[in-house]
Order: sequence, then C-alpha cells, then structure tokens
Amino acid sequence: MDCDSYHGEVVPKNLVLADSNDSEGTETALWNSLSTCHSLIAAELRLRLRQHYSMTLPRYEAMAELSRHEEGLPMGELSRRLMVSNGNITGITDRLVADGLVSRHPDPSDRRTHFIKLTRKGRESFDRISQSYNSWLGELLDGISAKQSRNLENLLQQLQHVVNRRASIGP
Repeated sequence: MDCDSYHGEVVPKNLVLADSNDSEGTETALWNSLSTCHSLIAAELRLRLRQHYSMTLPRYEAMAELSRHEEGLPMGELSRRLMVSNGNITGITDRLVADGLVSRHPDPSDRRTHFIKLTRKGRESFDRISQSYNSWLGELLDGISAKQSRNLENLLQQLQHVVNRRASIGP
C-alpha cells in the first residue's frame, strides 16, 4: 500500500486529509479514513476469495452469518444483518443453493418466509475458507498491535452506537 505519514500516523497517499484543527474537517478526515480502509481491505479480500475459492465476498459474508446460527435464519433477517436488499440476498442465496452450500426451506408457520441454513458441505467449505480469510486479515492488519487493535475496535463500537442512534435507517 502506498502510504504517507500524517501527524505520526501511516495513511494511504490517495487519502485527502483535512486540517485536524477544523472540526468539520476532522469528521471528514475520519470518514475518509474509515471509507478508504474499508475499501482497501474489502478489495483485497474480494480478490483473494475469488482467486483461491471462486467465492465472492457477499457469499462469504452470508455463509459467515449463517455459521453463527445453527438453526438457520429467515431470508429477511439475513438480508437485514448483512445490510443488503431482499433482492440481493435472493441472488446470493440462489447461488449458494446451486453450489450445495446452503439449503432453503419454507417456514412451516409462514410459507412466505424461507429459512436459509448452511449444509454440511457449506459448513465444511466455510470452515476451510474462514481459516484463509482470517489469515489474510491478519496479514493485512499486521503492523497494528493487539492493544491498538482492541482500542480501535472499542472506538469503532462507540462510533457504531452513536451512528445507530442518529441514523435514519436502523442497524
């Protein structure tokens, strides 16, 4: 990554930084930093998932969410948790079903609702891919100490809480 130093911090060169004494500029610089970091990491993860597993990042994220729910999730809930449209989650699910990685079953109490659940093949595939994924994240974030990582996570959780309270659309 092509980086510069700004007030002792390493930042991507393509990031436009505002003067930290300008309150409006500080929020803009924070948003630019968050957005740039997300974009850089997501782009690298997309590339590696595609190259190594012929997997898209949205499909991996759907499998990751389903891996935390042994009983599966309703499609609408999966859509909400991944913050994608119902149409988007339908397309992602269709491809995962076609690959035998998830199953889709109507809810017996409401036939309009479908539950999505990892299959055995899906769980095995997810476990294998997630090892690589976690390793790649470790590699990409190497240089950030464990203490810095915990501090950043705490700050981002606080920011998420603040934004969720003020945002027009819910979490």
